[in-house]
Amino acid sequence: MTGQILLIDHSVPLSRSVSFVLTQNGYHVDAVKDEDNALHSLASDGYDLIIVNLKDVASYGSKILNFLQNRKDSSAPPVLGLTTPEGERDSTLASSAGVTQWLSVPFSNEKLLSCIKKIW
Repeated sequence: MTGQILLIDHSVPLSRSVSFVLTQNGYHVDAVKDEDNALHSLASDGYDLIIVNLKDVASYGSKILNFLQNRKDSSAPPVLGLTTPEGERDSTLASSAGVTQWLSVPFSNEKLLSCIKKIW
């Protein structure tokens, strides 16, 4: 499967790792690491999937959460949230913002690809 994925994550090592795995599996990944670039990219509306580090969203405040919550269009892309095992608070925020599914870091490449196939 190919498609456009937006990855929102401030962690360069995690972002590079996820981007590499997805690119090797035929996906096109645009990775952004800050709120302004994330909002600009989200507004372009050309993505098939959004992957977001939930810790980032919690620290950015309400702008990204509000953007995700206001996606009323049924064609809005699914959102995969990355969190830590102790990130229950982030998962709760994400659920209310319309995150489709979350995946706890660390995860295997196979688990990442499986999650994407499940929600896409």
